[in-house]
Amino acid sequence: MSDVFYLNVNFTDANELEFTDLTSQVNLPLTLLHVSELGGVNKDLIFIVGGLNWNDLDTNHVYSLNTKTNELSVPIVQGKVPPPRRGMSSVIYEGKFYLFGGQTGVDVNALYSNNLDIFDTINLNWQVGSLVNSPIARTLHSATLVNGVIYYIGGKTQVNVYPPLTEVCCIVNLNSST
Repeated sequence: MSDVFYLNVNFTDANELEFTDLTSQVNLPLTLLHVSELGGVNKDLIFIVGGLNWNDLDTNHVYSLNTKTNELSVPIVQGKVPPPRRGMSSVIYEGKFYLFGGQTGVDVNALYSNNLDIFDTINLNWQVGSLVNSPIARTLHSATLVNGVIYYIGGKTQVNVYPPLTEVCCIVNLNSST
């Protein structure tokens, strides 16, 4: 399935929150283990990156979903496209989408990544982030942005190896980097 829902949070009573199903209006590719963030000049585009795309396994498209028109597109993006992978984590900061980690392959043939790729949602270009002090390669981890600093926690670092959640594995300070 490739479902699209949104949650309207413009209510004063939490009991009034409801999901709206947009699946019939938006034709998303069948993709899983991807990341998505809200960006663009007007912060009205949802960018969907990476993951495992059932229709085209060897590509790494960037999809853009316009939240005002519900139109999906594949924008023309400049720069070196990172290798396709799934299980990455991401945060958005000042219009830039920071993607870390992920994997290709499965089980004993899985290759884990410690790439830090940056997608500029305003200028539509890829950049490569610094790997100085980067954590070991991992997949299926979380990324949390607090005051311009990205914290990476958990995930999987090898087949059946999961670091404890008490281990904060990387801190990237965006206030002093690109």
